Amino acid sequence: MAGKRGNQTVGECLAGIFNQKLIPRILDLAKIRMQTKVSELNEKQLQVLACKCKKIVLAICDTNGFENAQVCAGGVRTDEINPVTMESRFVKGLYLVGELLDADGICGGYNLQWAWATGYLAGQAAASKTI
Repeated sequence: MAGKRGNQTVGECLAGIFNQKLIPRILDLAKIRMQTKVSELNEKQLQVLACKCKKIVLAICDTNGFENAQVCAGGVRTDEINPVTMESRFVKGLYLVGELLDADGICGGYNLQWAWATGYLAGQAAASKTI
C-alpha cells in the first residue's frame, strides 16, 4: 500500500474510496490515527485496516429527509426502442442508452449499471451492422 501513497496520510489514502464521514470511524475501529502516514503503518496495522474496510457493519439510523431526496424522470419512452439492440423504432441507426431513456430506479449506482448494460447492447448492435 505504501508504494506511491507512502507520503499520504491514511485518511488521504482512503478519500475517494470511502465517504469522508466514514473514514474517521474506520480508522478508529482499526486504532489508527487519521494523520498517520501510510509509510508508517506496519504489516499488522495494514491487515487490521484492510479487515475493517472489508467487514465494517453499519446500522443506518436515519436518512437526510425528504428535502434532500433525489428524483429525476423523463427521456425517451422504452417502448420506442428495440430492447435487444437499443435502436430507435422510429429512426434507424439511432441508439438510445442510459439516462436518455425514461427508466427510473432507486439511488445506489443502478443508473450506472443501466448505462453500462444498455451501452453494451447498443454497441454490440451497432458494431454488427454492415455499412
